Amino acid sequence: IDHNELANLIEICDEIYGFKNRIAIITVVHKPEGRNQAKFIGPSNEFMLVYAKDENKAEIRQVALDEDQKKAFSLEDKDGSYRLKNFIRLSDGKYATRENKPNFWYPIYVSNDLTKLSLSNKSGFKAVYPITDTGVERTWKTTSETFFKRYKKGNIIAKIENGNIKIYEKLRENQVIKTHWIEKKYHYGTKLLDKLLGEKTFDFPKSVYLIRDVVKLFCPKEGIILDYFSGSATTAHAIIMNNAEDNGNRKFIMIQIPAECEENSDAFKAGYKTITEIGKERIRRAGNKVIKDNKDKDGIENLDIGFRVLKTDSSNMKDVYYSPSETQQDLLDMLEDNIKEDRSAEDLLFQVMLDLGISLSSKIKVETINDIQVHIIEDGFLIACFDKNIDEEVVENIAKQTPYYAIFRDSSIANDSVAANFEQIFESISPETIRKVL
Repeated sequence: IDHNELANLIEICDEIYGFKNRIAIITVVHKPEGRNQAKFIGPSNEFMLVYAKDENKAEIRQVALDEDQKKAFSLEDKDGSYRLKNFIRLSDGKYATRENKPNFWYPIYVSNDLTKLSLSNKSGFKAVYPITDTGVERTWKTTSETFFKRYKKGNIIAKIENGNIKIYEKLRENQVIKTHWIEKKYHYGTKLLDKLLGEKTFDFPKSVYLIRDVVKLFCPKEGIILDYFSGSATTAHAIIMNNAEDNGNRKFIMIQIPAECEENSDAFKAGYKTITEIGKERIRRAGNKVIKDNKDKDGIENLDIGFRVLKTDSSNMKDVYYSPSETQQDLLDMLEDNIKEDRSAEDLLFQVMLDLGISLSSKIKVETINDIQVHIIEDGFLIACFDKNIDEEVVENIAKQTPYYAIFRDSSIANDSVAANFEQIFESISPETIRKVL
């Protein structure tokens, strides 16, 4: 959000989410030279409001966002990347001495092969104290209780250096997340988008690296990200890149009204009639580029770069709210099929999926049985058929697949005989299937 919107939006969000659940207001520098369209002073930053559903349960994933800091974590174990830091506290000057902090002065016993550490003396173990190479008696970084907890997690090790045993702590990829984000990678992503689409199409798109870092901090690998103002679909692009990097399975939901591109705009001249068309094309090209850029990465062929485009609309069902005095024979004939004439099988399918609480990103397979089109969702959890003239053989074939749900169109059954045997077929073959008719 920009400066003009900040105060109003903070007030609204505090009321909706609760003042105590506001985690931070982060300043993101996106155009250091400032916008030259400003009347007085050109803004060079925007604001990111961070809220949690429950401030007491909020968690920020421990990742390093700074590229230079990432390079320091060159070591790796089963828990990820890390770097080593001396377990002797050296940074607090005269305060981190044996005299000033006696509770932080204690021996750590190390086995001869350096694989085991203990707080009690054992045969074959050697005592190590927090004494510097120059002979100064310092302290360990933590009390003995905290040391033991960190050691049990595998984050304390011993090494031999210059003939002496040194105690080190593994520091993971984490950092204090600051409220001022100034890295160059967070500047507007105009050049990246123009290069990807081959045309200038969208003014001031968010940096894909900004959204990548936001996702890294707040969204787990199996999370879902909702973007109410999708624009050029920077968020979708970022999620595909993150999934490729860490083998995640994050999903995105992009929402964008089909705002028209002005006829004198570069986007319109390039063939894009609406902003949504720009976003869709970006997702297509971004997915293909990510796979190409990571062609040597194991398992990259399994990266999910597909997406579905859905539009909000009125109900698929006809309006049947007529009073008896308004009812005429031609109206009754029209209502013989209660579904609007311009609706496709896919329209009906997605309505059914929404009604049943089935994810719209679920796997959909289409099969043909006796020239009748059948939709199979999530390997047979739901089987739906909306074609007309369904005969007993089609019904029997669907029943044999024992779906959890079987959905048909009211006007689909070929004749009264099939309709009469419909329930009997399922009762004899797949009685547990829940049958519904639109």
